[in-house]
Order: sequence, then C-alpha cells, then structure tokens
Amino acid sequence: MSTEGYFMTVESTNARSGAGISRRRLVQGAAWATPAVLIATAAPAFAGSDPLMTPLFGVVGNSGKQTITGSGGTAASARTVTATVQRVDNNSTYAITRTEIRIEFQRFNRNGNTWVAPSWVIAGDGWSEVTTETRQASDGKQTAPVDGVLIVRYNGPLADDAVTSGVSVAFTNVGTIALARVQGQYGGTNTMPSVNLSPAT
Repeated sequence: MSTEGYFMTVESTNARSGAGISRRRLVQGAAWATPAVLIATAAPAFAGSDPLMTPLFGVVGNSGKQTITGSGGTAASARTVTATVQRVDNNSTYAITRTEIRIEFQRFNRNGNTWVAPSWVIAGDGWSEVTTETRQASDGKQTAPVDGVLIVRYNGPLADDAVTSGVSVAFTNVGTIALARVQGQYGGTNTMPSVNLSPAT
C-alpha cells in the first residue's frame, strides 16, 4: 500500500467518524514524519565512520613450523601455514568484501650455498591463489628481506558471524616465513585492520 493511499484512507475514515481531522493537518503530520525516516536510514552510514564500527577479523592459525629432512645436497624443508578466519560481531553494518592471507617467505638454503626453489599446495574450500611475486637475485642467491610473496584469497564476502573454511598452504623448500598476515577490505575499498599469524610453537 503506498504512503499516499494510507493517508487518504485515514482521512476518509476519520471524516466519517466526525473526528474533524483536516487534510491540512494530515499533510503536516506527513511532512514531520518523512525527515525522521530519512535520518534513521542515514544513521548507519554516519555510525560506520566511527572506528569502533569497522568490521574486524578473528583469526585462528599459525605460520607453521619448519621441518627439515635429509642433509647436504638432498636436504628438503617443509612447513604449513594454517588459518581459519571469522568475522567478529561488533555491530558493524559494513560487509567484508575481501579476505586474504599474505605470506612473505625466503627460499630454503640447502647446504649453505644452494637456494632451492619453493613450491606450495593450497587446500581449503573457497580459497585460491591470486598472486605471487618473486624477488630473486640473478645469481640465484638470497635477496633481502624475502624471496617471494604469495597471496591467497577467500572467494566470497563475510557476513555477520561468518566463518571461512579452514585453509592450509603446504610449502616445500621454504626457509623463513617473514610474514603471514590476514588482510582485506570492507564496504568496497576500505582497508581492514590486519591480523598477523603467530609462528608455530
């Protein structure tokens, strides 16, 4: 039922009952009521500018613990980064539109002079690799501070209390992991507060 139809019905009903409500008073009532609705609609955007209303990540996981097998020219390294990401319920009305894990790593130094190229396998429903960046000297030696960057992304928004499926990134021949960080965007292109994954103990 439209707003106009609603006011016409109220007026005609009260006219028959003898209440004496005029069309002028009904229009006045409508004029006062309309701004109240507009203010209530705009309120979430205003409240969202408060830092307390920025959506937050809750994260469980770690950057993995290195395991070395073999020695000398046959040595190999393995470690697995794991994470499950949840949206913290802090009454924010913004949608989390991007959820990513950024991993910065160094290659494995096999015997002091041989830097071995790393590889990885990503496992987790809805997670996929979106970009890699290689930082490696032309002579194949270690470059500071990291040799590569891997970013994996969750394919979907995080609504209230939503939890991503767990993700694991199993690395082979990776040495130090300099950074494993959950990052993202909300409300379009606003940057989420990031959360660093702790090293495995």
